[in-house]
Amino acid sequence: MMATSLPPASNFSLSITMPTVLPGCKELLSLGQLPRQTYFRNRRLSLVEDFSQSYTDLGRRCTRHKPYPTRDDFGGSRGQRSRKRKDTFDREEQRKAKLENDPWSDKTRLTPKSVFCLGCKRVIRLDRRNDYYPGLWLKHRELCQGIARAKREANERQKQKEKERISQSKPSIDDEEAAKILVEMMIKNRCFLNDSPRSPSLSL
Repeated sequence: MMATSLPPASNFSLSITMPTVLPGCKELLSLGQLPRQTYFRNRRLSLVEDFSQSYTDLGRRCTRHKPYPTRDDFGGSRGQRSRKRKDTFDREEQRKAKLENDPWSDKTRLTPKSVFCLGCKRVIRLDRRNDYYPGLWLKHRELCQGIARAKREANERQKQKEKERISQSKPSIDDEEAAKILVEMMIKNRCFLNDSPRSPSLSL
């Protein structure tokens, strides 16, 4: 058997090419993290253990910050929503009552989106967002010519009635008092004639 001769150790070289991306580290590189050497009791952890430890820490941080929204984040509990609906209903009933009691609104033709004006005999549209919202109706009532004309006529009738009431409140003179006044006037005239000097023609 022939003995093989090996080259000296000083002339022996071994070249190893490392991959640019290690197996199982794509996820860490996408997160901007590089694999680090971790030692536990003087023993280096493998890449799998390092990878699982990193994801465990990430899961703890996500759990601490509540990644999933709860019911409170979307409007509170059921009791709060029911109270909100009740408050909205109460406000609508109050607005409806005010429109029904308005003297220039026909309550028989009142709808959640319109009011019939008694001044100009027209249907006035209300706000589309809320039922019985009187914003547009109040603006129309200030500018309505029919309402202004009706107010002037009502004021004139009120003044005429006031004049008639004042004239009727004055005391009337009866026949007896009128006769007394006439007698007093006649007596005064006689006294005036008797006291006046007579003319020469009457003395002859």
